[in-house]
Amino acid sequence: MMPVMLLTIPGRVTFQEKRVIPTFHTSITNMDDLMQFLPKSFGKKEEEKYDASDVINHTRKKKVVPKVRKPRRNVGEHEPEPTYRYGIDEIPDGNKKKRYREEDYETVDLDPSLNIPYTHEVNLQGHSRVVSSLALDPSGTRLLTGGYDSFIKFWDLPNLDHERLSNFRELEPYPGQVIHTLDYSATGDRFIAAGSSKQVKVFNRDGHEKFTTPIGYQYITDMASTKGHIARITAAFWHPTDTNLIVTSSHDSSVRIWDTNVSKKHRDIFKVRNSRGLAKSPVNGCVMSPNGKQIYAAAQDGCLHRFDVRTGRCNKRIQNIHGYGADVSCMKFSEDERQFIVRATDDSLKVWDSRKLDDGPVKLWSDLPNKYEETSCLFSPGEKYIVTGTSVIGDTQELGKLVFFDRNSFVKVKEVDVSSGSVVSIIWNEKTNQIITGCSEKIVHIFYNPEISKKGILLSLKRAPKKRKIEDSIQHRNIMNPHALPMFKQAPSARRQREKARNDPVLSHRPEPPQIGPGSGGRLGSSLTASIMKDLVPKTEITADPREAILRYAKQAEENPMFFGNAYKDTQPKNEDDKNEEDEE
Repeated sequence: MMPVMLLTIPGRVTFQEKRVIPTFHTSITNMDDLMQFLPKSFGKKEEEKYDASDVINHTRKKKVVPKVRKPRRNVGEHEPEPTYRYGIDEIPDGNKKKRYREEDYETVDLDPSLNIPYTHEVNLQGHSRVVSSLALDPSGTRLLTGGYDSFIKFWDLPNLDHERLSNFRELEPYPGQVIHTLDYSATGDRFIAAGSSKQVKVFNRDGHEKFTTPIGYQYITDMASTKGHIARITAAFWHPTDTNLIVTSSHDSSVRIWDTNVSKKHRDIFKVRNSRGLAKSPVNGCVMSPNGKQIYAAAQDGCLHRFDVRTGRCNKRIQNIHGYGADVSCMKFSEDERQFIVRATDDSLKVWDSRKLDDGPVKLWSDLPNKYEETSCLFSPGEKYIVTGTSVIGDTQELGKLVFFDRNSFVKVKEVDVSSGSVVSIIWNEKTNQIITGCSEKIVHIFYNPEISKKGILLSLKRAPKKRKIEDSIQHRNIMNPHALPMFKQAPSARRQREKARNDPVLSHRPEPPQIGPGSGGRLGSSLTASIMKDLVPKTEITADPREAILRYAKQAEENPMFFGNAYKDTQPKNEDDKNEEDEE
């Protein structure tokens, strides 16, 4: 037996395998540290719960700073390039996310009794111009945004990636035109899109066009005789009680009701006249009562017309509902059918009582700047507040704001700074309790409160970010093989050339196969049996030349005329051609 060398490592010696197995004496604390690196169980591991508190804390409302207007430069004068001091100034990185400090966030004095979600905000960027219209389906999951860039963008709020916040689809129904109106149906399966045109289009949930209103004949003076609008659409929305009907108003001084199942002509029409009831007056906006029995139309001359849907007649006309030369940007009705609000470009917001129109507006606010034809106003969920947005006019240091008024006392309860630009479109969803605004700064702001809001954008913020795999970072580039270029391409072998010529019907002189089935390429179609019998059966008189068949009996007819030859035998003149032939002979 070979001797085994003694080692200083404590342990036991096994002479069968001639190796030393050391035995370590470790403490309990060291063993616990070692167990952390060892697997504790087999199979699928339980995923760790994602903590979204940091993401939600990052979406706290920031302080809004007025936009600094750049001074005007002379023609040919360029803006000077910024200079940075090495080691002192930080060079801005466009790809680097901005880090906010604690002083960048706005201090919010939250009043629980108000129940207004404005403590946190998420900004969606995708448009290149003013965001003029918004639409949210009844469930509060799919958002539509339309702008002056003529695009409609689709946003899936619960499934947004909170790191990118990008739309998943876009649509351009009216190329080069402004999107003025977007409205979802009560079921959420269709939506209306109206631009700066004479037509209104209805799309399904995925953006496929389903219905388009026809265009009327512009040389007919009676609007009832035309099948559609002949001027720009100013308002379009779904009928409050019938999901197959839509209501539109236009500058052609008419309000029409359309049936989406019949695309040839409008169903009902209401003609708007001026204050004297004689000439036409363009319609800037309209609204229908929640029961669908009355239509209120605001004309350009400042008159408000109330129509009875059943009879089609105007039963009420109120003058001076807004200033001269101003346009009505929005009209909304309350659910109890008692009040409706009118927003106009004369910086006013008026509350009207539908039962007492002769008494004038119930309340008037005249200090709310408005320079856009699409500026919205609405009743809050539960109709506790009246909400509208303000515009930034000129080079002032004002901000675009959301203004909240109490509906009963008409007292201003809250002002929320939204953007350095104007606030144009507004939506307040009842199920999610989130406020969405579209601004002139090309940004969509979503305001929420984690304590009183639910679902909607909160679902995407609380979802863990997608784990990126190594395959996602691999760039698949096209491999350019130099020998595949025509200049480096080698001629194929003789065997390959013969095989290629054999498969070519022109080079191999392959006969054309019989035409089976319907004819194509100038060939008549026939079956396989007909093509075979065509060669077996001789030609008949049907396929023979008719001239040859007639000349075959010419000599017999001349020698023995049977029908009319004997009657004209003595008087028939002789053909000169025959005489010339005899002389030549």
